[in-house]
Amino acid sequence: MTTPATSALLLLCLILANCGPGAAEPSEAASFPMQAEPLLEAVAPPPARPLTGIRFVQPRHDAGRVRQGRTIRHQYTFANTGREPLLIEAVYGSCSCILLDHPADAVAPGKQGAITVAFDTRHLRGRQQQAIVVAANTAPAQTTLYLSALVKP
Repeated sequence: MTTPATSALLLLCLILANCGPGAAEPSEAASFPMQAEPLLEAVAPPPARPLTGIRFVQPRHDAGRVRQGRTIRHQYTFANTGREPLLIEAVYGSCSCILLDHPADAVAPGKQGAITVAFDTRHLRGRQQQAIVVAANTAPAQTTLYLSALVKP
């Protein structure tokens, strides 16, 4: 029968024997076959794009009191305040009850565009405040819009 001290000493000897300079090297066949270069390319950040500015006419919209089941529609108008084309990369809603539409094409400097929101209140009640996040080639990269309503049954 072995004691815990003997078992620990035996384990330590095995670890040291396998980590020393005489330890076996893995064979080439066992090594990972992928080159490092393509992996580095896969995780490299995307090329930097010129930044521009965005200004929303009304970043907050309160629809007031609405009856449950009604779909609230609103357009958030914005302007490209920079010197480069504005590219709306993505628009996200904080709830699956929000449908969004945004310009697919670049908005020229000095020009306006709009993000259209449809907010379905069918399964909601009470005070609601939803966030809409706009990702674009701006600094900061994200702008948050808000839509609120008091949903009554």
